[in-house]
Amino acid sequence: MNRYLLLIQQFIKDPIVISENSVSEVLARVYPVRNYIKRKIPYFSQWESKEAAEFFVKNQISLNQDPSWRKSGARNINEYEAWAPHLSAIACLKMILALKYSKPFQSLSLAKECKKYGGYIIKFGEISKIQSKGFCKYVKKKFRLYALPANFLSLQRILFELNRSHFVMAEVSPEIRNVNGNKKNEEKQMVLIVGYNKLNHSLFIHNPSGFYKTSQEYFEIKFNDFNKFFNNKGIIIKEDWLFHALKMVKGS
Repeated sequence: MNRYLLLIQQFIKDPIVISENSVSEVLARVYPVRNYIKRKIPYFSQWESKEAAEFFVKNQISLNQDPSWRKSGARNINEYEAWAPHLSAIACLKMILALKYSKPFQSLSLAKECKKYGGYIIKFGEISKIQSKGFCKYVKKKFRLYALPANFLSLQRILFELNRSHFVMAEVSPEIRNVNGNKKNEEKQMVLIVGYNKLNHSLFIHNPSGFYKTSQEYFEIKFNDFNKFFNNKGIIIKEDWLFHALKMVKGS
């Protein structure tokens, strides 16, 4: 479908969200940004044993052999095994929440709460990829963080949002963990952008499905390589300042 026709349809469905995204995309192209940003943000893998991520991805070790699965909040190993491959967005949220609240959160507890808001859809036992609109609703209602789905997200916008101290989750192909591998496939996942080096033309990302000591924490990737795997979609998360202002007024 034509990109502009799709944009018009999205505007009709949700004009406020589309308008805010459009304004930010325009500002991103004229707003001066710093040359370097790298935020100190805790890292979490979507698997509880981050050291074994590569073995899980390559099916060299079954997820039911993850010795740390109980930390996820799963009721049993089968529940953990079913959910873990779908938790990249939840892992990104855990990173943000750990920074904000200085405490860990359980992946499965977050995911099942998120499902109640439409963040996941389960049909015939199959768990969907994250549903951005439901995920954003959950984040706002539960944690009072303003979350905005961005269906047309550019690299310029990512730099712009990072300069405003906002969090950016970007939708990419899982193959991003190996920049020399396949460029894209039908699978999608979320990564958290934690900084960039404009002079070096590179981003720093926390990749929940990255491999231990190679592509997990502060994984540096060139802009051009990132764009090969980037689906030009994502989620912007920032403080809900109105909520906090009202709390201060009420003295709560």
